[in-house]
Amino acid sequence: MEKMTYCTKCKDTVVISNAKYTRLANNRAIIEGFCSRCGDHLIKASIMPKSFTLKVGRK
Repeated sequence: MEKMTYCTKCKDTVVISNAKYTRLANNRAIIEGFCSRCGDHLIKASIMPKSFTLKVGRK
């Protein structure tokens, strides 16, 4: 299933291209990628799937 979110530049719900799971500094899981229409950077807060483990390397 394609990940979708609202683009504030296009003002419409769009598909996130190059979507990848990542974590913020506060350990919150997000999906980040780019708008398929305008190319703007998008993030979507989501629940990380249980089968997916993400290692965060801190400096």
